[in-house]
Amino acid sequence: NGEAEISTSYAKAGIINVRNNAVTSPTGQDLLYNSAVLTTSTVSDVAFANVGYIDTVPDPDVVYGTEFWIGKNYDVQGSLNGRVAEVFTFAERVSDADRQKIESYLGIKYGITLGPSNEATKDYINSFGTSVWDISANSGYNYDVAGIGRDSISDLNQKQSKSLNYSTSVAIGLGGISATNSANTNEFTKDGDFLVWGNNNAAFTGSSTNDITIATGITTSLTRIDRKWKIVESNEDVSGDVQTVFVSIPDAAFSGFTKTALEEYALIVSETSSFADADIIDVIPLRSDGISSLYTWYNFDGTKYFSFGKTPKLDENHSISIASGDFLVGEFELNLGVDSFTISAWVKSSSNASTRTLMAKGEKLQLRLNSSDQIEVMIDDSVTPKYTSDMTIGDGKWHQLTFVYDSASIYLYVDGILDNSAQDIIHPSPNYNHYAIGALYINKDNVINPFLGEIDEVYVWDLALTENQIRYLMNQEVERFDDGGTDYIGGKVLPQAATSNPTNTIPWSNLRVYYDFNTFYGSTVEGLTDERYFLRINQLTKDKTILDDQTIPTPYISAADGAWDTAATWSNNADVIIPNSLGLDDSTKIDWNIVQTTHNITSGDRNISVLGLKNNAGKITIADPNDDQDETNSGQGLTVTHYLEIDGVIDLIGDSQLIQTEGSVLDADSGGFIERDQQGTANGFNYNYWSSSVSPIAGNTGTRGTGLSSINANHSITGFLNDGTSSASFQALNYDTSYSAADSDTPSDPRTISTYWLYKYYGPTNDYYAWVSIDENTALLPGEGYTMKGTSGSADILTTFQNYVFKGRPNNGDILLELDNTSEEVDRLVGNPYPSAIDATEFILDNLSEADGGTNTNGTVFNGALYFWDHFGEANSHNLGDYVGGYATRNLTGGAAAISNDNRINNTSDGGNPATGTKVPGPYIAVNQGFFVTTALDGFYDNNNPLGLISTVVGGDIVFKNSQRVFVREDGTSSLFLSPNNTTENKNADPTFSSDQVIGDTPTIQLVYDSPKGYHRQIVIGVEPGASNDFDIGYDAFIIDVNEEDMYWIFNENRFVIQGVNNISETQEFSLGLIVNQAGTIKIKIDTIKNVDPNLNLYIKDNETGLAYQINNSPFETYLDAGEYNDRFKLVFQPEILTVDENVESDNLIYYDLNAKNINVVTADELNILN
Repeated sequence: NGEAEISTSYAKAGIINVRNNAVTSPTGQDLLYNSAVLTTSTVSDVAFANVGYIDTVPDPDVVYGTEFWIGKNYDVQGSLNGRVAEVFTFAERVSDADRQKIESYLGIKYGITLGPSNEATKDYINSFGTSVWDISANSGYNYDVAGIGRDSISDLNQKQSKSLNYSTSVAIGLGGISATNSANTNEFTKDGDFLVWGNNNAAFTGSSTNDITIATGITTSLTRIDRKWKIVESNEDVSGDVQTVFVSIPDAAFSGFTKTALEEYALIVSETSSFADADIIDVIPLRSDGISSLYTWYNFDGTKYFSFGKTPKLDENHSISIASGDFLVGEFELNLGVDSFTISAWVKSSSNASTRTLMAKGEKLQLRLNSSDQIEVMIDDSVTPKYTSDMTIGDGKWHQLTFVYDSASIYLYVDGILDNSAQDIIHPSPNYNHYAIGALYINKDNVINPFLGEIDEVYVWDLALTENQIRYLMNQEVERFDDGGTDYIGGKVLPQAATSNPTNTIPWSNLRVYYDFNTFYGSTVEGLTDERYFLRINQLTKDKTILDDQTIPTPYISAADGAWDTAATWSNNADVIIPNSLGLDDSTKIDWNIVQTTHNITSGDRNISVLGLKNNAGKITIADPNDDQDETNSGQGLTVTHYLEIDGVIDLIGDSQLIQTEGSVLDADSGGFIERDQQGTANGFNYNYWSSSVSPIAGNTGTRGTGLSSINANHSITGFLNDGTSSASFQALNYDTSYSAADSDTPSDPRTISTYWLYKYYGPTNDYYAWVSIDENTALLPGEGYTMKGTSGSADILTTFQNYVFKGRPNNGDILLELDNTSEEVDRLVGNPYPSAIDATEFILDNLSEADGGTNTNGTVFNGALYFWDHFGEANSHNLGDYVGGYATRNLTGGAAAISNDNRINNTSDGGNPATGTKVPGPYIAVNQGFFVTTALDGFYDNNNPLGLISTVVGGDIVFKNSQRVFVREDGTSSLFLSPNNTTENKNADPTFSSDQVIGDTPTIQLVYDSPKGYHRQIVIGVEPGASNDFDIGYDAFIIDVNEEDMYWIFNENRFVIQGVNNISETQEFSLGLIVNQAGTIKIKIDTIKNVDPNLNLYIKDNETGLAYQINNSPFETYLDAGEYNDRFKLVFQPEILTVDENVESDNLIYYDLNAKNINVVTADELNILN
């Protein structure tokens, strides 16, 4: 006797139910498969009967059945060839209502559809009697029903499931999808929580489209497949809730629904089955599990509909604007590093007396503004911040915040300015909260503290950025840069290849989260890191209008012609502070902005300093607006610390200067140029020594730079030098080979340069025949000096000057010039190669060996002194013997004026004696100033008696570097061009642009000697920490031109015009040497005293008399016979007090009468009488 069905396939899991064919008086059995009664064949060779018996002794009665077998018949070998998951046996036919609960239990647990095919034909009922899937209510969506839920009565705890009807069915799991249900450790909120879904059995292809509005007039789009799912949440407890679930679908499901590289497959959730635009709740891109499926997470409340589609990338620049109720929520996987991490964002907020969260990962990890607009950092504490800023953000302007955690210390930067720091802070504990931007997201029902402002450019790094890196990235978005197969961080504005880039070695993988709010898929913001964490806009709500225009300065972009400090000059000026402004701490100038200009912009009454400048078009004029806009302008400074590209014009009017600091790049693609004024003598008979601050114009104005540094190319005078008689409308110069071409007092228009007087010098020391004649087309090396006379005949050298305009690509970076003394000592005429002043101290130190106190690792290149030609006499003659001029000297200690005492020129112009110049080289070398350097220890072997080798000058390459550059105006003292007196208003150097070692603060004393025959000599002593009281190269300068009557410092049996010492005290004495050719009165007086205590008294001590004469207010005078006096006179700093007890060298007795306060002298004869 039995029932059999042999035509159905049982390859898929199903529910087989064998039961009596009637509740009472059964005559046989029914076979059901997935709740559907099968058509069977019957064999009735034995009368039907339920085998078993009832034991009525116990109460209640116990029904006993008979044994049964699983997988085999009782009398044959096993033949099932399948798997049995679960078996229920009942001693009596189960009621239809209970059977439906059992079938629902099994259907939910194993993903089995309760129906004869893939369509459910009955409701799914839980043990509480609740229909968790109603086929009538869900008509049209009864295909491939599956679900998850908790039912303690039936012991159901199904945390993940999918329909077994087909291989590409959707899987949904509570909190995740694990390998098995038991491996899923998540728990339902309450018993009786169910989430059940079914679909409409349509195709996995389709062409229906939707638009999602994410801002007024801005939409993303999507194309849906035709298959839709209905998903129903039910709860037995009022506080029940099926929390976040993961939704997964195999890649193969979309084999007939392909997408492009700029599209993403997405989960589409709708409030209605129509999937109208207005009904779409969320469109969330799917992520790959790295194997064969796509997934995302969601929280389905109540009844919703979902489908899948593809959504293309929307690429537009935006920020997000957070109002009440707005937020963005992301993944939970993001946890911050133990040792270091960095979080940064641009924010714009007006003052508001509430707590406003910028970013959070649960209550115990927040970056927020408090009710006083201060920035707070919450770490593992939801009440007390670990850090509160001093600065406040409430001005309604964009500001960049960066929070750095590094080895238990917190650092907070606002616009690149360090606000403060906190130490001994334990790193954040990992948590499983979803991170959120714009609000504190505790869970879907508890989103609080909206930011109430705008946010843009959000980063999370798993390393601690340095201050330099923070500032470098502040005004640019970043992108992935592939370098040899490895991805690194690259800025979108400044080229990756620039050597000044401090971020180009940071692997892209260190960037955990990055949102620029410029790319969108569906209702999400694309994450740009490897993990591509998408941010959901206002998840679970249909209103997605959260975007605003992007107005952050990445970079600053010019909008109109105007002054730098005029707001209208800059794009988005209502939302941003002006570049290079004062920071929110009211004390720090923000010198690290990146600026891009295409308009005509003037500097206004200020110096400008930026990190990067891209002058793509237009003219940037640097000038003091309060002065005439010509060569007399006192000028302003423009400093670029990292990157400069010039495709327009930078006009440096008057004394304006361009400074690029050490490492700063001038892009080789720069096709623009600078213009820079410099004045020399107009007198056609007098020389200036020059150098060029520019190279030939090259590059391409129509393309943007690649970051490669420009090469400082060779140049010719005709290629860069222009007649600047009218600075605003300069013109090309005329050139003439005649020696008298510029002798006329009525100069030509344009002005004429006599090429007869153009020379350069590189050869043996003091070799007149080593001068090399050049012309206007001769190629000159960067940094190479040349001589040139003026343009206007006998023009007054004190009042009339010729302005020139240098036009070209500015020189930048390291510049090397050979100084080879392997065969003999050599001199070379060089010059400042930059369009800014350079620090003479830094230049000298960069060319001294480390052993000599410098920085040059290759040795000492030259002798530590700089020699400036000063053609200070007006002879109006081209004859060498008529020239009145000489070489002024500068070293690390100070400067000394020139003397016209060379026997080849006029050395009798001052009443028959050599004349003395009035200019003393200051601590800074002016733009375009030429000067000599030499490998010879000048004067050492000629006029001294060396005790031994003092220092080794090895020659090599003269080094000019950006670190030597500084903005200092030509004020006639600290910086001057060695032409006649032509200086701008004496304004101090802006400390922003000063060098590390301010030589201008060196205490110096300058003495002047007037000899009986009328010779004059200025000598200098100065205090420098690097000097000693012995010879120090660079600090002590030998006298190279000893006159027949002269004065010098003398020590170690050597003679010096400049002496450097490490201190001056009252007990010190410095020996003076004097030469007198004709008996008479000599004078020693103070010329100038700088940076010395005004109460310090100076005395000339006469060792012969033992007396000291104060010279602060009047010169020391004495009568001397002809001769050399190398051990008689000293500069001292206290009077000499003698008593009768002191032994004196002479036979006279000299003593101080304390009562009469007189010095008394008793002659030898008087002493004999007393005896």
